[in-house]
Amino acid sequence: MAGSWLPWAMRGAPEMVPAMWTAPVRSYAEFEALRRFLGDRPEQWRAHERSLIPVGVQAFTVPGFCGVCRKPASFAVDFLSAPEASDGERTPNWRERMVCGSCNLNTRMRGSMQLFRERLEGWARARVYVTEQTSSLFQSLKKSCRRLVGSEFLNDGTQRGHTNARKIRHEDVTDLSFSTGSLDAILTFDVLEHVPKYRRALAEFARTLRRDGLLLMTVPFDLQARKTVARAELRPDGSIVHHLPAEYHGDPVGGGEGILAYHVFGWDLLDAIRASGFRHAEMHFYWSAELGYVGGLQSVIVANT
Repeated sequence: MAGSWLPWAMRGAPEMVPAMWTAPVRSYAEFEALRRFLGDRPEQWRAHERSLIPVGVQAFTVPGFCGVCRKPASFAVDFLSAPEASDGERTPNWRERMVCGSCNLNTRMRGSMQLFRERLEGWARARVYVTEQTSSLFQSLKKSCRRLVGSEFLNDGTQRGHTNARKIRHEDVTDLSFSTGSLDAILTFDVLEHVPKYRRALAEFARTLRRDGLLLMTVPFDLQARKTVARAELRPDGSIVHHLPAEYHGDPVGGGEGILAYHVFGWDLLDAIRASGFRHAEMHFYWSAELGYVGGLQSVIVANT
């Protein structure tokens, strides 16, 4: 197993992208094995990350190499949405607030896109659906994916599969308008936690993907939790029951107080993906100083039908 936890370089790039450490993990037990394998390496990573932070500034840049742009880059970092530290030291939200100055993608987006290109042969010509349309990630993908389709969840009366006056397509991931087996890949980033019936969404992803189709997904994930935690529950009458204090994330279309998060996922999410029609599902962890994939273990879920 540990043989797969070694650096690799992206194949097929015009220039060689620097080596990216990655580790595919299929279960909590394998994650525990990975932690033993890593030893004190995470502390070395944290020391490097602390060394990047200048004293007394509100924003700064970090030089590196962008795996999406495939060229040297300057990553802009600030302290927006930074976690609170008990010792008073400020630590950036590296996952969300380390952004390439060229493609405008943050850490989780850049890592996901590099893995996407690695895992899907002929990705530039593939039929790809991404569950966002108003983001910098969609605009970046649109430049290279010829058959890309994006959408948002709209509440303006637009029917699924159709666009509104702003040319934004509406889709409900629990009832997609795509025909069975019509997609080569589905990309969905920090969306599933906002879907009350997320298992229906997983089943729809499996239905609409072709044989050996690719699902690439990020979600809020508690690495220490074997089971998914329901923060809130949508009742049949439309009412919402909160089991934990309400948590809202940014709404790219509606604004306001944001979109309610219903779940924090645990390792049983991989089982749910497999039960929904995928042959296998893995959590891919990665870290790279040169590529700007910092902030501890970053992760993306990779699954195939």
